[in-house]
This record gives sequence, C-alpha cells and structure tokens, in this order.
Amino acid sequence: MEESKKNKQPYFRTGYVIELEQDRYFSGWQGGRICGTSVEGAKYFDTAKRAESYVRRHLGFLGFSACLCRVCFVLVETETLETDWELISDENGIVKFTSYEAAKKYRKEHMLQEHTMIELFAFREKSMQIAA
Repeated sequence: MEESKKNKQPYFRTGYVIELEQDRYFSGWQGGRICGTSVEGAKYFDTAKRAESYVRRHLGFLGFSACLCRVCFVLVETETLETDWELISDENGIVKFTSYEAAKKYRKEHMLQEHTMIELFAFREKSMQIAA
C-alpha cells in the first residue's frame, strides 16, 4: 500500500527539502547511512515545520549544518540557462509558483513563452545547526 502511494507522487514536486550541502538534498537512509541526491530525488515535506521537525528528530547526530529549502517553479530567462540563471521578477521580487500549471498560465498572460523556461528551484529559507 505504501509503495503504491509513493509511486503516485509527481516527479517534479514543490514543497520543502533538506539541503545537506551545496545542491545535495536529503533523500533517505540506506544501510544506516544518509543518502543525498539532486532536488528532484529528494525527500519532500509539505511544510517547513515538518521538515524542521524531521531534522531535529532524525538528523541531529550528524554534526553539520543543514538548510531548509522551499522548492517551487520559477521562470528562467532562456539566454541564461547555460550560465548563472536569471529568474523572472516583478515588483514583489522573484515570481514563484506552487504548480507547473500556474507558472505556465503566468508565462502566457505576460507573453514570456519565447524568452523563458519553467524550472524547479530550491530557495534557502532557514539554516539549521545540527548538534553533534
């Protein structure tokens, strides 16, 4: 039952992940060891509070810092995909979306289809020192 539920999760998700080091995110345990992966394969949490609670209960012995990251869809200037990504902003800052469909709709409404791509991006929100 749990396995079939797990397989129904979309590959490209939004929510919160635990960053272990630059661009490496917590994905689970294997043989008593922690596993890290790219953001797409990370273990996702619905809220920041749940992710923080997981860190405190299960990762507190590791002795290094971790960061809670919010993963959402963003629009990236296509000319900057090969270098440092330039994210589309408005008067409120970087435009972030909780679903691909919302990003697609915004892109169409603002006529950005020719110059942007929709990508997942992890924004660091809270750094946590994990006690040894």
